[in-house]
Amino acid sequence: ATKGRLSDEEVEKMVRRAERHAAEDRELLSRNDARAGFAAYLQSLQSSVLGSKVRSSLSDEDRAELETAVREGSAWLHESGGSATVEEIQDQKRAVEEVANPIVARMYGRSSSSASSADDTWGGDDEGEQEWFEEDGEEHGYFD
Repeated sequence: ATKGRLSDEEVEKMVRRAERHAAEDRELLSRNDARAGFAAYLQSLQSSVLGSKVRSSLSDEDRAELETAVREGSAWLHESGGSATVEEIQDQKRAVEEVANPIVARMYGRSSSSASSADDTWGGDDEGEQEWFEEDGEEHGYFD
Protein backbone atom coordinates (compact mmCIF):
# COMPACT_ATOMS: atom_id res chain seq x y z
CA ALA A 1 0.00 0.00 0.00
CA THR A 2 1.11 3.48 -0.68
CA LYS A 3 1.65 5.81 2.18
CA GLY A 4 -1.65 6.59 3.95
CA ARG A 5 -3.77 4.40 1.66
CA LEU A 6 -5.33 1.01 2.25
CA SER A 7 -4.68 -1.88 -0.06
CA ASP A 8 -7.55 -3.55 -1.89
CA GLU A 9 -7.16 -6.53 0.43
CA GLU A 10 -7.47 -4.32 3.53
CA VAL A 11 -10.56 -2.62 2.11
CA GLU A 12 -12.19 -5.98 1.33
CA LYS A 13 -11.39 -7.21 4.84
CA MET A 14 -13.01 -4.11 6.34
CA VAL A 15 -16.09 -4.50 4.14
CA ARG A 16 -16.49 -8.17 5.17
CA ARG A 17 -16.15 -7.23 8.84
CA ALA A 18 -18.72 -4.43 8.43
CA GLU A 19 -21.15 -6.80 6.69
CA ARG A 20 -20.71 -9.37 9.47
CA HIS A 21 -21.33 -6.72 12.13
CA ALA A 22 -24.29 -5.31 10.17
CA ALA A 23 -26.04 -8.68 10.43
CA GLU A 24 -25.33 -8.78 14.17
CA ASP A 25 -26.58 -5.20 14.51
CA ARG A 26 -29.81 -6.06 12.66
CA GLU A 27 -30.35 -9.06 14.97
CA LEU A 28 -29.70 -6.93 18.05
CA LEU A 29 -32.08 -4.24 16.79
CA SER A 30 -34.76 -6.86 16.04
CA ARG A 31 -34.40 -8.35 19.54
CA ASN A 32 -34.59 -4.90 21.13
CA ASP A 33 -37.69 -4.06 19.06
CA ALA A 34 -39.37 -7.35 20.00
CA ARG A 35 -38.49 -6.85 23.66
CA ALA A 36 -39.75 -3.26 23.64
CA GLY A 37 -42.95 -4.29 21.84
CA PHE A 38 -43.65 -7.03 24.38
CA ALA A 39 -42.92 -4.69 27.30
CA ALA A 40 -45.23 -2.03 25.81
CA TYR A 41 -47.98 -4.63 25.32
CA LEU A 42 -47.68 -5.78 28.94
CA GLN A 43 -47.71 -2.17 30.16
CA SER A 44 -50.76 -1.43 28.02
CA LEU A 45 -52.65 -4.38 29.51
CA GLN A 46 -51.60 -3.33 32.99
CA SER A 47 -52.64 0.29 32.64
CA SER A 48 -55.60 0.20 30.27
CA VAL A 49 -57.30 -3.00 31.42
CA LEU A 50 -56.09 -3.90 34.89
CA GLY A 51 -55.38 -0.42 36.20
CA SER A 52 -58.49 1.44 35.14
CA LYS A 53 -62.19 1.73 35.75
CA VAL A 54 -62.64 -0.93 33.08
CA ARG A 55 -61.12 -3.39 35.55
CA SER A 56 -64.41 -3.54 37.43
CA SER A 57 -66.16 -4.93 34.34
CA LEU A 58 -63.91 -8.03 34.47
CA SER A 59 -65.02 -11.12 36.34
CA ASP A 60 -62.81 -12.10 39.27
CA GLU A 61 -61.65 -15.15 37.31
CA ASP A 62 -60.75 -13.12 34.19
CA ARG A 63 -59.00 -10.47 36.26
CA ALA A 64 -56.92 -13.08 38.12
CA GLU A 65 -56.07 -14.91 34.87
CA LEU A 66 -55.02 -11.69 33.14
CA GLU A 67 -53.01 -10.48 36.15
CA THR A 68 -51.17 -13.81 36.25
CA ALA A 69 -50.40 -13.69 32.52
CA VAL A 70 -49.09 -10.11 32.77
CA ARG A 71 -47.05 -10.88 35.89
CA GLU A 72 -45.54 -14.03 34.36
CA GLY A 73 -44.82 -12.27 31.06
CA SER A 74 -43.13 -9.39 32.88
CA ALA A 75 -41.07 -11.78 35.01
CA TRP A 76 -39.99 -13.76 31.94
CA LEU A 77 -39.06 -10.56 30.10
CA HIS A 78 -37.02 -9.34 33.07
CA GLU A 79 -35.22 -12.66 33.57
CA SER A 80 -34.81 -13.95 30.01
CA GLY A 81 -35.63 -11.11 27.67
CA GLY A 82 -32.07 -9.83 27.43
CA SER A 83 -30.72 -13.08 26.03
CA ALA A 84 -33.85 -14.36 24.28
CA THR A 85 -34.18 -14.58 20.53
CA VAL A 86 -36.82 -12.64 18.61
CA GLU A 87 -38.78 -15.88 18.17
CA GLU A 88 -38.72 -16.64 21.91
CA ILE A 89 -39.93 -13.13 22.74
CA GLN A 90 -42.69 -13.38 20.13
CA ASP A 91 -43.71 -16.78 21.53
CA GLN A 92 -44.00 -15.32 25.02
CA LYS A 93 -46.04 -12.40 23.71
CA ARG A 94 -48.36 -14.80 21.87
CA ALA A 95 -48.81 -16.79 25.08
CA VAL A 96 -49.97 -13.64 26.90
CA GLU A 97 -52.17 -12.67 23.93
CA GLU A 98 -53.85 -16.09 24.02
CA VAL A 99 -54.95 -15.30 27.57
CA ALA A 100 -55.61 -11.57 27.15
CA ASN A 101 -57.41 -11.39 23.81
CA PRO A 102 -60.48 -13.45 24.76
CA ILE A 103 -60.77 -11.62 28.09
CA VAL A 104 -60.52 -8.19 26.47
CA ALA A 105 -62.97 -9.25 23.74
CA ARG A 106 -65.48 -10.38 26.36
CA MET A 107 -64.95 -7.17 28.31
CA TYR A 108 -65.55 -4.96 25.28
CA GLY A 109 -68.32 -7.25 24.09
CA ARG A 110 -70.22 -6.34 27.23
CA SER A 111 -69.65 -2.66 26.49
CA SER A 112 -70.81 -2.98 22.88
CA SER A 113 -73.89 -4.95 23.91
CA SER A 114 -74.76 -2.04 26.20
CA ALA A 115 -74.40 0.34 23.27
CA SER A 116 -76.62 -1.79 21.05
CA SER A 117 -79.30 -1.95 23.73
CA ALA A 118 -79.15 1.85 23.86
CA ASP A 119 -79.77 1.89 20.08
CA ASP A 120 -82.82 -0.30 20.62
CA THR A 121 -84.08 2.07 23.29
CA TRP A 122 -83.74 5.03 20.92
CA GLY A 123 -85.67 3.40 18.13
CA GLY A 124 -83.28 1.07 16.33
CA ASP A 125 -81.76 1.60 12.94
CA ASP A 126 -84.70 2.74 10.81
CA GLU A 127 -83.03 4.73 8.04
CA GLY A 128 -84.30 8.23 7.44
CA GLU A 129 -86.47 8.32 10.53
CA GLN A 130 -85.74 10.88 13.17
CA GLU A 131 -84.70 9.42 16.49
CA TRP A 132 -85.32 11.17 19.77
CA PHE A 133 -83.56 11.01 23.07
CA GLU A 134 -83.86 12.90 26.29
CA GLU A 135 -80.96 14.66 27.97
CA ASP A 136 -81.17 16.95 31.00
CA GLY A 137 -84.95 16.93 30.77
CA GLU A 138 -84.95 18.17 27.16
CA GLU A 139 -85.91 16.14 24.14
CA HIS A 140 -83.34 16.07 21.30
CA GLY A 141 -83.61 14.54 17.86
CA TYR A 142 -81.19 13.51 15.15
CA PHE A 143 -81.31 11.70 11.83
CA ASP A 144 -79.36 8.49 11.05
